[in-house]
Amino acid sequence: MIATRLLKQLLSNTVICAVGAILAFAGQSPAAWALGGAESMDRPSAKTLPEPLYPSDKPEQAFELPKLPESERTDKANDRQLFIKHIRLQGNQAVSTEQLTPLLQPYLNRKVFLYEIEALRQELSRYYIDKGFINSGAVITADAYHNDELQIKLIEGRLDEVRVKGLEGLRAGYVINRLKRDDDAPFNVLELQENFQMLLKDPLISRMNGRILPGESLGHSV
Repeated sequence: MIATRLLKQLLSNTVICAVGAILAFAGQSPAAWALGGAESMDRPSAKTLPEPLYPSDKPEQAFELPKLPESERTDKANDRQLFIKHIRLQGNQAVSTEQLTPLLQPYLNRKVFLYEIEALRQELSRYYIDKGFINSGAVITADAYHNDELQIKLIEGRLDEVRVKGLEGLRAGYVINRLKRDDDAPFNVLELQENFQMLLKDPLISRMNGRILPGESLGHSV
């Protein structure tokens, strides 16, 4: 099918934003956060981002989030068009379809260039990232277009495990339960930040640092 071949050509140059992450904590060091690996659903990135500091007595701004790659229009395949009558979202729970609909409307009921489809995917991924879901994002597969309908899968990343070391006089389970309150909820770095700051107010904890790294599975964290 022509549409499938075109989407395959587009996806061959596409970097999709979201993978899993490792969350590791260690005691006896200044309270700090670092986010490593601004992520690709196709291939994890080894790129490490700057490490903003978070003092225990003063909450600050959220992590510096990874930038999404800009859409490229150099490939000749990007000049081809597909008519899109409807866009179906799959897998979104943390963010409702109603919230995302304004992003979809400009692409409906008209012919759309392939680079515009990639731009839409990035817009959806950016929406998730801006809301704190830093290992979530949109995926468009090669068979996503059928009968004028484009299907977009939204991967809502999870934090599967929190690793803790270097504690003195505290159970690891106590720290983990304070940081990771809902095992089934998509990973949200803003909620984690809030839990982290609350934990630092505990008189039993003086200093602690945390680091988020790419995990092994798509959309899941360790």
